[in-house]
Amino acid sequence: KQYIYDNMHSFSETTIQDIDTAYAAIAYLGTDEFNIFVDDVDGGDNSFLDVLGEGDGDIGTFGIYSLASLNISGIDRIEVYIADSKAQLSCAMYSTGDITINGNGEHTFDVTSSRENSFGIWAKGNVTLETGWLKASGSKSGNSKGILANTVTVKDTAECLTAQGSIRAIDATVINGIEGRGWNNYNGTGEKTILPVNEAGASPEYKKIRFYAFEHYGLWVGDTEVVQDILSGEGWSYTPSTNTLTLNNFNYNGYGTTNAMNGTYGSSIQNSRAVIIYKGNDKFNISVKGENRIEQTDDDSFESCFGICSLQDLTISGDGTLEVYAGDANQRSWALTSYKEITLAGGKFSFIAGAARSAIGIHTYNSMSNDCSFEIKSGDITAKSIYGKYCYAICADLGHVTVSGGKINAYADSATAKGVGIYTNSDATFKDCEVEAVGNGFGIACWGNIKFTIEDTVRTFSACGGEAAISSTYGNSIETYVINGVLGLGWSDAAGTEGVTLIPVSTEGANLSSYKKVEFPHVHDFTENTDAEYLKDEATCTEAAVYYKSCSVCDAKGTETFSSGEPNGHDFTANTVGERYLVSEADCTDPAVYKISCSVCGEPSDNEDDTFTSGEPKGHDYVGVVTDPTCEEAGYTTYTCSVCSDSYVSDDPAEIVAPTGHVWGSGRVAKEATESAEGEMVYVCLTCGGTKTEVIPKVEVSKQTGDNFVFITFIAAIALISGAAAVVLKKRTFGR
Repeated sequence: KQYIYDNMHSFSETTIQDIDTAYAAIAYLGTDEFNIFVDDVDGGDNSFLDVLGEGDGDIGTFGIYSLASLNISGIDRIEVYIADSKAQLSCAMYSTGDITINGNGEHTFDVTSSRENSFGIWAKGNVTLETGWLKASGSKSGNSKGILANTVTVKDTAECLTAQGSIRAIDATVINGIEGRGWNNYNGTGEKTILPVNEAGASPEYKKIRFYAFEHYGLWVGDTEVVQDILSGEGWSYTPSTNTLTLNNFNYNGYGTTNAMNGTYGSSIQNSRAVIIYKGNDKFNISVKGENRIEQTDDDSFESCFGICSLQDLTISGDGTLEVYAGDANQRSWALTSYKEITLAGGKFSFIAGAARSAIGIHTYNSMSNDCSFEIKSGDITAKSIYGKYCYAICADLGHVTVSGGKINAYADSATAKGVGIYTNSDATFKDCEVEAVGNGFGIACWGNIKFTIEDTVRTFSACGGEAAISSTYGNSIETYVINGVLGLGWSDAAGTEGVTLIPVSTEGANLSSYKKVEFPHVHDFTENTDAEYLKDEATCTEAAVYYKSCSVCDAKGTETFSSGEPNGHDFTANTVGERYLVSEADCTDPAVYKISCSVCGEPSDNEDDTFTSGEPKGHDYVGVVTDPTCEEAGYTTYTCSVCSDSYVSDDPAEIVAPTGHVWGSGRVAKEATESAEGEMVYVCLTCGGTKTEVIPKVEVSKQTGDNFVFITFIAAIALISGAAAVVLKKRTFGR
């Protein structure tokens, strides 16, 4: 204690003036360099120093105290804690010289509580962390510092150094070979400041500092490098396991990261800036969600401006929208570029280059390889080059161009030289897609013996250029061949108004450089043409002639039809017998009746008077029925037709039978005759039940009696009977 006390006063300055007593758990009072080796004895953690401050007043409490330079090494860790100290000075590790720490340990020097002055580490010389982990903390209150020294050096071989204090985390000049983070509060919460690698030294004034060998992914978003502890920002997030950057309503307006692309593109790029940069070693993915916009600030004092740049294969996909505007630059303005392959799928993406000597919307290039292909699988893609000497909406320097789906619009029609919609140094294939490529120089161009293939599944394909729609560039004499699976049209002017020619299907490839505009498949202009070759159906009695429409450009026959002229009209002159024309069948008295029909089409006339008869009547089918004679009526035969019910009574004498006559009964007196009134005698026919009545004369009164009376009566009766008989005969004579 006393020795420490004496030596303390030998170097005390204004910070420590009146220490009466000092304590230390480990004290080295020699003059040679002192070494502490932390071993792993039997696998146990035995390197803990818990130091409790003693007393209250002008004392000093130390965990490790050395009057010489101090080295800590080994394979285990040492942890020193000073707790509940009420001393004027508390220090977990102190050296009058330098302190050097290496090895695999995770060392902690912590003053958890102190009355006044506290230091995690205090060195009169320098502190160096070569390897391993180090944490140094002063207390949360009082005059505390994590590390107090002349210089603190964190080697690039170190893993982590953390320091914190209520006044300052590190009171020294800091030289750091690994990057760090700084906070303005003891606990390290809230906004943090990135401390880049600094070999020259600086004096960061933060209350908590952490230097760490953060994992770097070679990715910058805006002006932020994406590292292990910075995986997201406003509108973006990064997933290391899939190497995917997700943009979700990311809106950026600024310069981006400066000089991150320097030394690339054949080491020719200097003084550059880019908004999104990937310089890692794996395939890079960007997932697009929501509405996203990147607008780089114009500043032609920069040599090169990039919107999105990747040194590896790049895939951009998703169902959101993405607009990228590269800023103006002195040499290069490329909205989207990759030094290997680019694949676009889904969403609505646009890439607009600014004004520069080389202005490119989408660019793939690698001078060391031939794997710089460009493919669009789906989505609605727009690439545009606004202004420059070398303007390409899409440029695949050393790779194949494939558009296998979606829609692509490539515009380079504002260039000061020969703008090209799509440029490639390799073959290009278009299928199941919609393409429009426009350049004031060329719609689509290449350098070399290249074949462009337009498959028969292409939905629409249009290319136009001021010099040629599809051609080689810069006076290259090598021909460019187009293999087209569908008919096309070519025009001699870029507006597509003059010199139209039908481009036939070609499986071997044809040179189309004479056209300034081409379209595939040929969009027919179908019009009405009554040439015989387009006749579908001749005119009939009721319908006009029908023709197929034909293309006014290529004469192709369409499927849509039209009518022309007037119908021929009917010729109702045919007397054709058949069920279709039957008005009424033949009957007993009349022949069959038929409609007059058209001699051309057979249509029956709808005029009710246009009829004719054919054949003979069928005649009656009479069936006779005999009516027997009666007492008063003669018998006869009635004939009735079984078909139409027509009838008549035969007048053939052989079929007439005379009446049978009445057969009267004996009669009865219905009324007795009197002297004053006649009587009535009624007779009934025994055959038909008919009746007749006869008068009985009045009774005459005579004076004669006896036989004379009887005789007179008898004579009268005979006379009556005779008269009746005469009446009957008379009736029979005039009967029938």
